[in-house]
Amino acid sequence: MPAKKWVKFFFIVFLTCVNSVAIFNWRIDSLGLFKTNAYIGKIVNEVTNNKIVNLFEKNFNYGILRKEIIQNTLHKVDWIVLGSSRSMALRKRFFLKEADTFQNYSIPAASLKNYMAIVSIFKDYQKTLPENVIIEIDPTLFNTLNREDKNRFLNDDYIRLLNEITGQVINKSPFNIDFIKKLYTTDYLFTNIEFLRKRYISGFEINTVTDTSDYLGYLIEPDGSRHYSLAQKKASSEIVERQAVAIGKFSPLMGGFNELANVSMFELFIQYLTSHDVNVIFYLPPYHPITYDLFLKHDTYKIIAEVEKYILTYASRNDIVVLGSYDPQKLHLVTTDFVDGVHTQASVPERIFKELKERGK
Repeated sequence: MPAKKWVKFFFIVFLTCVNSVAIFNWRIDSLGLFKTNAYIGKIVNEVTNNKIVNLFEKNFNYGILRKEIIQNTLHKVDWIVLGSSRSMALRKRFFLKEADTFQNYSIPAASLKNYMAIVSIFKDYQKTLPENVIIEIDPTLFNTLNREDKNRFLNDDYIRLLNEITGQVINKSPFNIDFIKKLYTTDYLFTNIEFLRKRYISGFEINTVTDTSDYLGYLIEPDGSRHYSLAQKKASSEIVERQAVAIGKFSPLMGGFNELANVSMFELFIQYLTSHDVNVIFYLPPYHPITYDLFLKHDTYKIIAEVEKYILTYASRNDIVVLGSYDPQKLHLVTTDFVDGVHTQASVPERIFKELKERGK
């Protein structure tokens, strides 16, 4: 075969393979980067019908999940949580009464934009703001490098609230070529293949459970809170401490974090809530003792101390309750209180929010 025909042949094969990857990634789209998917829809259907769902796959687009839960919640919600994965274990029963209404809208690696988007969606569908908002203050809220691609579908919701807060007219988010590139990546291909494998093992069904005490997988409750897998909850101290050391030495979302950014927008957001008579509560989730010590010794990560100082000062000046602390020693926490370097056992927020319960909110 002449050289030109070989080149043409391989070029056609190459384009066919590349386009096949893109079509497969678009069709499966396990993380919901480009569209909603049936898996998220089934979860929403179950939790909004007061069922506890077993998540055979925990890595999906929580931004879409939270948005669809808000859109499908028919009753008034008085308490909400805005946070990252570090707040997902916060449950209604830890500090509220049965008659209270509560939803945990935490999103892994959440940004300030995500927080604002959730409030925007909530207001749009509930026709009002929540009476009480618990805001997790992860240090990375103030890191401009903290961006979460998986939640790009919340951008227009964020802009809608931003326009209301600032009084400006900002156009919807522009088309982002980076997301199209994702269609063609082999890493997303493998992610989607693994998603299909897990769906096959589960029988392509969403399973519900009634007992959360010893279930092996990840669970999500009707109040939006999540349970860690049994393996995480029962991990040995040696495993947890090894993970604490690893995250203490390298934390991706803390990279390039040399100064507090987003402060002006953060304060505008809080002022917007409080000016509408929303009761705001700040939550500082603690770090593992090893992770915390390593952060304070790190040239960049030590900024967490500055973040906590700023939050305490701002809260005091604006009469906002602050619960928790990044410093585990202040809360008398040890290795058995954690599942890794940055995530606590559910007993920790339960203990911390007991203070609200004792105050009678």
